[in-house]
Amino acid sequence: MKSLSRLLVVMTVLLASLFAATAMAQSFYDPPGRVARLSDVRGEVVYSPAGEDDWYYTHRNRPLVRGDRLWADQGARAELQVGSAAIRLDQNTSLEFLELNDRLVQLEVTEGSINLRIRRMNPGQEFEIAMPGLALVIRRPGTYRIDIEPEYNDTTITVVRGDAMAYGEGDRFPIRAGDAVRFYGSDLRDYELYGLPPMDDFDRYAANRDRRLERSPSLRYLSDELVGYSDLDQYGSWRSVQGYGYAWFPSQVGSNWAPYSDGQWIWQEPWGWTWIDNAPWGFAPSHYGRWVYEGGRWGWLPGRRDYRPTYAPALVMFIGGGGWNDGVGADEAIGWFPLGPRDVYVPPYQTSREYFSRINTSNAAVSAAIVGQIYGRVSSGGIDPGRVEYSYRANPAAVTAVRAREFASGRPVRQGSARLDRSAVTSGSLSRLAPVAPNASAVQGADKVATATAQPSRDAQQRPVFVRTAPPAPPAAFAERERALEKNPGR
Repeated sequence: MKSLSRLLVVMTVLLASLFAATAMAQSFYDPPGRVARLSDVRGEVVYSPAGEDDWYYTHRNRPLVRGDRLWADQGARAELQVGSAAIRLDQNTSLEFLELNDRLVQLEVTEGSINLRIRRMNPGQEFEIAMPGLALVIRRPGTYRIDIEPEYNDTTITVVRGDAMAYGEGDRFPIRAGDAVRFYGSDLRDYELYGLPPMDDFDRYAANRDRRLERSPSLRYLSDELVGYSDLDQYGSWRSVQGYGYAWFPSQVGSNWAPYSDGQWIWQEPWGWTWIDNAPWGFAPSHYGRWVYEGGRWGWLPGRRDYRPTYAPALVMFIGGGGWNDGVGADEAIGWFPLGPRDVYVPPYQTSREYFSRINTSNAAVSAAIVGQIYGRVSSGGIDPGRVEYSYRANPAAVTAVRAREFASGRPVRQGSARLDRSAVTSGSLSRLAPVAPNASAVQGADKVATATAQPSRDAQQRPVFVRTAPPAPPAAFAERERALEKNPGR
């Protein structure tokens, strides 16, 4: 906890939290169904993974989760997408995800400027921005801007459209559409109320990005809550596939390209092994939907448009075990292939029946009855992946493999991958998880540490903030979890 304010909030919500934990025992282990993704990066933007202290250069397709931190340096800007919401960072802005789940997006901003555009909020959802001295809670869609100047100890909140409530020590302050309020210190009674200020360069940047998202041709085929949808527009095309509906086909890939063949695996909890694709369009097709092999080309099926999309770390099946190494040349190897339109995804982590159903029916053309049958077999321990018919199990064009030690380090797959023949593909055993323990490099997911000039100041990282909703404890460092992960590889 960064401040006394957080401790006070914890005390006030402790009893309610205990009741909620009891009521939600069945779904306690379910991971969130949504994450954030950097959809635009301009200039020096760096990140620090959850639980770690070092800073690294960003990868646009790395999912951002609870505990991750971002810094937009001098002259930089960035945009993040969380469902149908877009969060923009101006230069010299520090941001951390205190919480990110299906109900709450809780941001910590200690200095700088953010622009938040929320197109839709489902029942029960909230956005909260924790800042020095006060917190802003948003419960309606709209456009919001926050400017924090720690040097002058003031914070300006502008509501272009929408409705929000500012909270401070023992007080609150409603802010409505058309208001701009500057608060001085942590006392909400010391403020100035303005009309909407004229647009500046940061506002124009946000407005241009809004138009790009709202006019995306891909919205004809999928939900605007599916993260990364607008990046599909300039890299492929949509066409109908008999029996499945519309699929998106990438246009700038080689003839021997396959899904999940150009990128890297990182370790990200609570999901485990997570795919990071190198293609600028690679986020959405890696974490939602299914792939279909049609006429010698791979096409991506996004799932049902009328369902809220549910994030998955990678929709694949793994191959390996028993010293399997055909075509790779190593003592141990790990391979994988994408799931087809009617393949059921069995997550490598414990889930409730509701989550298992949602992550499959929202992403695939598979019946609810089949999903329920598979879950029953999984929960009773009676499912054998080797006896399940997977669409691309025996298709060498679908399978990618690397040495297990390279997999564990999060190295780019293309540097050590091997394409296998049919006999090699079918000889390994199937598994819903990659039984490989990660090392620190896989957690970082980066090749080099950011330079000191591209890191936030110590004050920006340690400045206390006020929160209305008590966030969970910060994630533990990888060094504290490493031994346990080695005892249960891949879990």
